[in-house]
Amino acid sequence: MVHNFWSHNYLVTRIKAKAEEYGISVKEVIEAHSSSICPRCRSTHVFKRKRLFKCLDCGLEPHRDAVGCLNIGLAQGERFPAGVINGAVARPLLLSVESRTSHALA
Repeated sequence: MVHNFWSHNYLVTRIKAKAEEYGISVKEVIEAHSSSICPRCRSTHVFKRKRLFKCLDCGLEPHRDAVGCLNIGLAQGERFPAGVINGAVARPLLLSVESRTSHALA
């Protein structure tokens, strides 16, 4: 249902229009093979399985979509501040919360 609601062309047109309203330029790029190179060491010696990307040279283990986004930005000549690659591909933390209701009721 989600894929049939709006066409890809409609979404791209809307994103471009909104970005231009705020003075942001938009350039369409092909994302094919963008997650095949490590953004940290530029190695092609990588392991990909489902959504996991692992560089067998430097050990980077991010989500494949994060790698693709970074590589697309790097290919467009974008300069990233120091540490952005590690921050963008960091694994999310799993937080646990202790339930205090059982202690309060006792």
